[in-house]
Amino acid sequence: MSQELRTRALSVDPFFNSADPLGIFESLLLRTGVETDTENARLSVRHVGDLGDLGGSTFSLSASIHSSRTDTRLLLPAPTDSFTGIDPFNPPDRGFVAGSSNLMPFEFSESGRERQVGLSGALFPARALGVRLTLSSLDHDTLGTGDLVGLSANWFFVRNAAIEVELIRTGSGSGRRASPSGTDAVAVRVLGRF
Repeated sequence: MSQELRTRALSVDPFFNSADPLGIFESLLLRTGVETDTENARLSVRHVGDLGDLGGSTFSLSASIHSSRTDTRLLLPAPTDSFTGIDPFNPPDRGFVAGSSNLMPFEFSESGRERQVGLSGALFPARALGVRLTLSSLDHDTLGTGDLVGLSANWFFVRNAAIEVELIRTGSGSGRRASPSGTDAVAVRVLGRF
């Protein structure tokens, strides 16, 4: 992905430090560019089986691995416009002087990786009941680490609709922008199936 933004800086009167209502001071055209390259890879597997000894109970096991890398470049080339202004110390005959911007080109690059592993197991002892355990671990170069443990139970009170209650525990490790913390949550959902 590549993006370029062109903005014209507001003209400012340096004597009164305010906007230039007369348009004496011309503004500069500033261009900024952002280039982002992202690579994603994901692998997921799922197995569904039957527990013959438990009278028709079924189970499912799933695992997933996700990895991504993002490279970002911020580009700020030097403005090519010239500007006009008043030289207060040595004004020419008409009081105006032309000059050019002394801004230097600037470039900033940042790279970040993210890796996530998830495991999930579900048991359905009866057609209307289900219990699921979910484990997930996330490792991000900038945001640090994050772990999730979820335990849920659902009940299909009619054939195509269920109520699910899930207990969720999340925790995060330190990164450049994150501090260690953890949260507990309870989620109640109404689910439908076709």
